[in-house]
Amino acid sequence: MVHSINNYNRILVDFYDNGRNIMSEIKVTVTDNGPYILDFPVEIVNSDDETIRDSSKRVFLCRCGESNNKPFCDGTHKKISFESVVKPKNS
Repeated sequence: MVHSINNYNRILVDFYDNGRNIMSEIKVTVTDNGPYILDFPVEIVNSDDETIRDSSKRVFLCRCGESNNKPFCDGTHKKISFESVVKPKNS
């Protein structure tokens, strides 16, 4: 199963490992005033299905839209004073 996780390119994550659903092992953190942090093995591909990064380590994705290394964070959010704090909606 493939899920879209970002709008800069068609960034896709395959949530299965040898037929085993690993959703419970996946953590995506939305940092205050900073990037998304993906804490799981991930292959990120562009709209032509070409691998941009295949990583078994932590990946930081831009949320401010100003990174010079999109879709990855390059720290520009600090320079432009990007502000976005995401809190859960109360039911």
